[in-house]
Amino acid sequence: IVCAPFVFDFLPKIYRASTTVLVSPESLSKRVAESTVTGSIEERVASLAIQILSDTFLEQVVGEVGLVPEHANEFDRRTAARSLRGNVELEHDPTLLSWFRVVAYDEDPEKAATIANRLADLFIEQNSRWREDQASGATETVDQWLTEARGKLEAEEEKLATYRKKYLFELPEHMPANLSLLKAAQDRRSNLSRDIQTRQDQLTI
Repeated sequence: IVCAPFVFDFLPKIYRASTTVLVSPESLSKRVAESTVTGSIEERVASLAIQILSDTFLEQVVGEVGLVPEHANEFDRRTAARSLRGNVELEHDPTLLSWFRVVAYDEDPEKAATIANRLADLFIEQNSRWREDQASGATETVDQWLTEARGKLEAEEEKLATYRKKYLFELPEHMPANLSLLKAAQDRRSNLSRDIQTRQDQLTI
C-alpha cells in the first residue's frame, strides 16, 4: 500500500479515447433498395471495419499523427501500422447496429484522440463513398425504369392514335357530332321525299 503511489507515478499512463459514429439505415424505397443494395448493414459494417484496420488506413494514420518520420520507408510505416492496430479497438451495437465506435489507446491523450477521430473520419469517408455508389446505382435503375415506361407509353399512344384514325367517327366523343349528322341526313331525306312526292303529283296532274 505504501509503495503503490510511487509505482503509480513511475508506471506509464495509457489514455483511452473513443469516437462514436451513428449508422443510419437506408432511406430508399423497398423496391429501389432491393435492386441496388447488394449487402446487409451487418456486412457493410464488417467490411468497413476490416478496411479501417487495414494496413492502408493505418499507414495513412501513422503518417498523419507523427508515429513515424515524414520520410520513413515502407517497412517502418508497416511496422508502425501493425503496432497501432494493437492499440485500436472497434465496437458496434450488436443488436441494431445503430452505432459504431472507434477506440484508441496511447500514452499521449491528444494523440489517442487524434487517432480515434482520424479513423472515424476514414470510416465516414468510406461509408459516404458506399452510399454514393448505392445512390448512383439507384439513380441508374430509376432512369432505366423511366426509359422503359416512356417507351411503353409511346407505344400505347401510337396504338391509340392508329385506332382513333381508323375508327374516327365511332368513338364516344364523336357521338354528338354523329347524331347531328344523322339528324341532318334524316332532314334531307324527308325533304327529298316531300320533293319526290310533289313532283309525282305534278306528273300525275
